[in-house]
Amino acid sequence: MVEKVNGTTDLDLGEMEGEEEFAFPPAERKVVTQPLDLSVQTLVEQWNNKLLILPDIQREYVWDNAKASRLIESLILNIPIPVLYFAETEEAKYEIFDGHQRVRSIVNYLSGVFALTGLAVFREYRGKRYHQLPEREQRFLRMRTLRTILISVESHPNMKFEPSTQDRFC
Repeated sequence: MVEKVNGTTDLDLGEMEGEEEFAFPPAERKVVTQPLDLSVQTLVEQWNNKLLILPDIQREYVWDNAKASRLIESLILNIPIPVLYFAETEEAKYEIFDGHQRVRSIVNYLSGVFALTGLAVFREYRGKRYHQLPEREQRFLRMRTLRTILISVESHPNMKFEPSTQDRFC
């Protein structure tokens, strides 16, 4: 739908007549976020200490070793990876909203669960588990930071878990 207002054209950007509207009273519109840079080492520690948890809405881990290996290779190459989104719980834990496959791949690799496969650049690392990498690469992987957006517990639950909010993160 295109409307002319004051001689300019205004495009309708995706809103359709008859769509169900969600009513969020002003008190329910609060979303508090903060950016965090977590090291891979901290991420693995939080996973192992069960501070990182999966909400029921998350799918199971589905990445194969080749895809997980390419993520690890990207980290070694210092290629930016997509932002992780966590939601803080009342128990001071973090639910993984977006990034479960990446988090689990990193944890699995550093825990020695799989060896690298299908690498394009670091072909010499094919077949190597984390502890078999040169010490320099091991240290670099542990220290590599991952940008994370934390949705604070102060956010209103209706906004934190509202489907359209989640879609914005994917």
